[in-house]
Amino acid sequence: MHLGKTLGDHWAMENGYASANPAAAIRPEKAFGRAQVQNFAALPLSEIPAFLERLSLEKDLNSVLACRMLALTWVRTGELRMMEWPEIDGEMWIIPAGKMKRRREHVVPLSRQALSILDEMRNRSETGARFVFPAPHRADRPMSENAILYLIARMGYRGRMTGHGWRSVASTWANDRGYSPDAIERQLAHVPGNRIRAAYNRAEYLPARREMLQTWADWLDAQAMLMP
Repeated sequence: MHLGKTLGDHWAMENGYASANPAAAIRPEKAFGRAQVQNFAALPLSEIPAFLERLSLEKDLNSVLACRMLALTWVRTGELRMMEWPEIDGEMWIIPAGKMKRRREHVVPLSRQALSILDEMRNRSETGARFVFPAPHRADRPMSENAILYLIARMGYRGRMTGHGWRSVASTWANDRGYSPDAIERQLAHVPGNRIRAAYNRAEYLPARREMLQTWADWLDAQAMLMP
């Protein structure tokens, strides 16, 4: 609040032009408090088979493949949109620190299913294409940040599921099955509460994470076959 306005409010009260100080109505905890953390809608595990069945009815668009890749890799939507071909190293996706929320390089083990999607996108890509999931008719630009949300809304899941929601679904699945909490947090690229442990090698828990993501990918395939 500007000092001039504060003094003006007091002057207006003292001279009978105002009956109350407007500044007194301000609630500091709302006006100056920290912004609320945004929650992303995510389905319960029990509804994943129906979601995958509905997804299979969509045309094989880039947004459909991107949604599947989000499920398989547990990354954030923005990280997937900015995925570039040079970041693929064999069966790993190495995301540069500058693209990560925590500004730490992140290694994502790629399941057989994820590698299959990359093969399909490679067949679709134009010569010299930069992004794995480009914008329609613009190989020099990434897919729209709303492309996957539009897809999910079209499927009838608006407000109940998001691309980012796959991270919550996968985390629930992994925790329910007793996977190492450290491996799960590493895969989600979360910073451990212990700051000393936060300075971890990029490949820490990589074998465990590779096995976890492959088992998760196989589980997703099995769920898709459960529907009649």
